[in-house]
Amino acid sequence: MGNTLWNVLLCSWAAGLAVPLGGVLASREKFSPSWLEDELRHSVIAFGGGLLLAAVALVLVPALKKKQAPALGAVLGFLCGMLSQYLIES
Repeated sequence: MGNTLWNVLLCSWAAGLAVPLGGVLASREKFSPSWLEDELRHSVIAFGGGLLLAAVALVLVPALKKKQAPALGAVLGFLCGMLSQYLIES
């Protein structure tokens, strides 16, 4: 029990540190070549979007399993969401 509690606290602490670390990285605006700045910004946004998608998927997939929703509907929902985010981003 104690080991699990420390693991939860450590993971929560590490996740909480991601917010100020992201702020520090975002405050650095000037890099040598301009394409590197654009790619870094795009990579950070894509990483954050992927984390949000993973968090939602980890909550929704078990809920769908409990309701025994059709798998095709869930897959189509994720694909539509991914396509819409791709179109918004590009």
